[in-house]
Amino acid sequence: MENRKKIGFLLGPFLLILIYFLPLLPQNPQAHHLLAIFSLVVVWWVTECIPIPVTALLIPVLITAFKVAPIKQAFAPFANPIIMLFLGSFILARAMCIHSLDQKLAYSVLSVKAIAHKKTRILFAMGLTTAFLSLKSLPIRPRLI
Repeated sequence: MENRKKIGFLLGPFLLILIYFLPLLPQNPQAHHLLAIFSLVVVWWVTECIPIPVTALLIPVLITAFKVAPIKQAFAPFANPIIMLFLGSFILARAMCIHSLDQKLAYSVLSVKAIAHKKTRILFAMGLTTAFLSLKSLPIRPRLI
């Protein structure tokens, strides 16, 4: 582990404890706790001592542990349907890359002789492939007898 990561791994919790016990914002304890959490997160993001996504997911956990906000309010941004759409898309894209499905699709489209010779046909074929991959399955509706 690099020196900056070691220093950040120790400096972050030290700042959290130091700011938590110093009376910086006595009139607003929730803001004071949030400042302590913010200092930890900033140090860990800058030094990258733990992966940045892990640090980002640690924020709502610490916010609820320090009673800055209730659980529903702290985790509400993760429940947005757009976030779930992006998360699912990234998971599918990563799975396609791991199994080389993206390359296989590109090679199969470009191997068709009618497509491979003109730029406009290549663009159109890639657009159709992308549209096919992004199709949403239709819900199956039960028939009433």
